[in-house]
Amino acid sequence: MPSTPNARGPSPGLPRRWAERGGVTILVVGNAVVDRIYRVARLPTPGETLLGDTAERQFGGKGLNQAIAAARIGADVRLLAALGDDAEGDAIHAYVTAEPLAAELVRLPGRSDESLILVAEDGENMIVSTAARAQTLPAAAIERSLAALSAGDLLLVQGNLAQATTENLLREAGRRGLRRMVNASPPSHAWGDLLPSVDILVVNAVEAEQLDTSRAGAVVVTSGAAGATLVKAGSVVRIKAPRVKARDTTGAGDVLCGVLAAMHDRGMPLLEALSVAVRAASLKVGRPGTSAGLPTASELRELVA
Repeated sequence: MPSTPNARGPSPGLPRRWAERGGVTILVVGNAVVDRIYRVARLPTPGETLLGDTAERQFGGKGLNQAIAAARIGADVRLLAALGDDAEGDAIHAYVTAEPLAAELVRLPGRSDESLILVAEDGENMIVSTAARAQTLPAAAIERSLAALSAGDLLLVQGNLAQATTENLLREAGRRGLRRMVNASPPSHAWGDLLPSVDILVVNAVEAEQLDTSRAGAVVVTSGAAGATLVKAGSVVRIKAPRVKARDTTGAGDVLCGVLAAMHDRGMPLLEALSVAVRAASLKVGRPGTSAGLPTASELRELVA
């Protein structure tokens, strides 16, 4: 059954210019998973078996990570995600409840989704995720969440949802006058016909080559340590990332997406918002873990103080 654990008001400690703007809502529809993290000296080659240095259990998922990043920097965030009816679903539920966001976590029969993450000493990673729960998110839950929004609010989705679900979300969001931001990762289904419905598209360099990104309104291409590029209305502007010693790149792109959504939703021009988001992502790269490595609320808010 659905659960709405922590429907909280606007977060305290916002810069004055944010508080005056009020609580514009970001709805994140995505996944929430258990992360099983193995740290290795280097990433394996095909067919190779390696011994891991450590093994950890944390929480993550692109939807969860992006919602937390947006909420911690001060946005009014709602997360819609599906969990299994198992103990791992209980653990994810408890973790989300402690965050400054409202959440509807729909409990479905079966195991909660999970990710297997290998992290090398240089910070690079390999990730494999399941998405059985995310891809069976009930239409009724989506309708409830969309009905709570107003024209001008922002929908943020990723690539973990079923194609039909994504199509429905983008169509209904447009009908309701919502802004639509998509992180098309992982590219688990065709995006071609959906891109004209996307106001802001976020992809990495590999994904950008696989998609006709010119069909989206504005495009952000992330490039790891090189920063990110904004392509909009024929202009191309590159934002350099701060130099940091990479310990774990897992979740850095999610931090960028969440912070970008929060900044833009609060009225910051897209290029300026991307600059803040790139700096926020660099905070994640410098520390290990997924949920444990996400920047804190105080760290993120210092970027816009």
